[in-house]
Amino acid sequence: MKYSVSNTKKKVYIRRIVFVISIMIFAMLQNTPNMFPSIIGANAILLVPLVCCISMFENDLTATFFGIFAGVLSDIVVSMGDGFNAVFYMFMASTISILITYFMRNNLSTALLLCGCSILLYTFLHWLFFVIFRGVEGGGALFFSFYLPTAIYTFSFVPLIYFVLRTFLRNLRDKYVNKSRT
Repeated sequence: MKYSVSNTKKKVYIRRIVFVISIMIFAMLQNTPNMFPSIIGANAILLVPLVCCISMFENDLTATFFGIFAGVLSDIVVSMGDGFNAVFYMFMASTISILITYFMRNNLSTALLLCGCSILLYTFLHWLFFVIFRGVEGGGALFFSFYLPTAIYTFSFVPLIYFVLRTFLRNLRDKYVNKSRT
């Protein structure tokens, strides 16, 4: 008995495998010291725009699982292991997916808006919880000297990530055309 997978399922499997591998590669680039260049002391938080852009192309449940996966990979390397990244990425991914599904169009300007807000929110909350609430001296100056440049540096990758994902998904769609439509 021959078992065949429909083109629609092939697209879904390939897409999700590529997304998982992308998250793992970006987590490695982000979390390994000196693996990705820092500019003026600012480090890119590559998983935030990646998860944002992936969430724009997935349904809410799948996007939530991708967010949890990316957050857990980020939390593994943090010394505190408090789950901040997993919770943040989960809410960010599900919110973006719901917004794209019901209220917004999936285009570059929306990606810039949603990723920009997510990056700013992530850096602000990280600064608030791990600098201000812990009483680190010079916390206000740290926001402007490290967190804000990190947010700007991270935001610069949004168009590239969005266009690479969109191009990949269009090529995948064209390669595996539904047999019922031909």
